[in-house]
This record gives sequence, C-alpha cells and structure tokens, in this order.
Amino acid sequence: MLVLTLAILSAYIPLFMNRLFIFLLAVLLSPQLAECQILEPVKWTYNTKDLGQGRYEVIFHAEMEGKWHVYSQNLGEDKIGPIPTSFSFLDSKDFRLDGKVKEGTPVVEYDPNFEMDLAYFEHSTDFKQTITSTSTAPFHVRGSFEYMTCDDKQCIFPDPVEFELLVSPKAKPTEKVATGTTPTPIEVFAPMSSFPIEPSSPTEEVHSGILEPVSWSYVAKAVEGTEAEYDLILTASIDSHWHLYAMD
Repeated sequence: MLVLTLAILSAYIPLFMNRLFIFLLAVLLSPQLAECQILEPVKWTYNTKDLGQGRYEVIFHAEMEGKWHVYSQNLGEDKIGPIPTSFSFLDSKDFRLDGKVKEGTPVVEYDPNFEMDLAYFEHSTDFKQTITSTSTAPFHVRGSFEYMTCDDKQCIFPDPVEFELLVSPKAKPTEKVATGTTPTPIEVFAPMSSFPIEPSSPTEEVHSGILEPVSWSYVAKAVEGTEAEYDLILTASIDSHWHLYAMD
C-alpha cells in the first residue's frame, strides 16, 4: 500500500511543481509585465487647411502626455542621439510640395537620456507642409512620418505612421467675358428724299445708306455666392436722337 501511494505521488509531484513554478513566476514578474505594456504617450491628428488660390496646408498635430516630448526635425547630422521627426510624401500629379515641412520653435534643453542639449517639443506642437494643387478634381495626399518620443527616464521609437488625407478643391466664381461675335447691324433704309444726292468730289465719301446708331457689347458675369450661375449683361450705346423700345 505504501509503495502504491509513493508511486502516485511521484507521478503528480512534477505536475504540481510545474504549476507552482508558473504561478510564482507570474507573481514575481507582474510588476515588470505591467511596465512592458505598449505605451502610446503621443496622439497624432492631421488635417488640411485651404489657403486660397489652389494652395493648402497639411497640418500634423501632436499631443504629448506628461513629460513626454517629440524631437525636432533639425537635430544636426553630427549628433549621435535620438531619431529626429521626419515626413515623407508620395509623389502625385495632383499637387506639388511648396518647400519643406515647417515646425514651431522647439525647447532646447539638456536631455538626460542622451546626455546632451537637444531640441524638442513638449505638451503639443504642429508640423505644417504647404502644397499647391495642380488638379480641379478631389485628390489624396498620402505618405508617412517617423518620430521618437522620450520622457526623463525612457524612450520609444514607434513604427512609421502612414497617413492619407482627401483634398477637395472648391470652384471659385470668376468674371468671364463672352466670346461671341458682334451682332450684325440691322439695315435701315431711309426714304430717298432724306438723302439729297449732290455731285461729290473725289475726296468726299459716298454715303452707303446703312445706319448703325446702336452699338452693342455684352459680358457674362458670375453670380456672387454661386459656382455655375452667370448674368448675361447686354449694353447698348445709342447715338443722339435715337432710342430703343422696351420689351414690355
């Protein structure tokens, strides 16, 4: 009986010891596992702003928690330290980049993580890229950006963040001059008695008998506040003693 009991215990002791070991390991490592959770101390949002005349501003806004900060784009190539913030745009036939990404004025202070003075942004900041549209139809702006963020004890270098924004150009009403031809003058034949015929000298012009007392001009002008409505304005210049009749 004793031998049978020892045999049963010898079979279950390894299984029990394995479970006990896993339990104790989980208890001991729980603080470390909590610290190893994925940190996201920086929240990014991005949008576009219409600057007019086909120009737009792509704005990347970063909100940072506590003592976390994001580094400037311009850290100097000679410094071996954190990864600078950088932006990349995919080529497109619908727009062109105007200059480089602009940033605000960074804080320049001693960084204990890298033991040197570094330029960075804290709390919140904006990065802005100006573009000029080459299309009248809606188009997308695509690309990615990279950054490193640190607090006073640790640093994080997340994977590149991809972005995509839709830009919808607005049609601006403009004044346009109509390109039609001038209306053919109406031929008015006056009684022959009103044109006494006298011999003319070689230098005198012979009257043709065709009168043009009214000159017309016209223009199409966009209606303010609309995108596809125009007023067609016809202007009549009337010689002295002549007149036009009303439509009604």
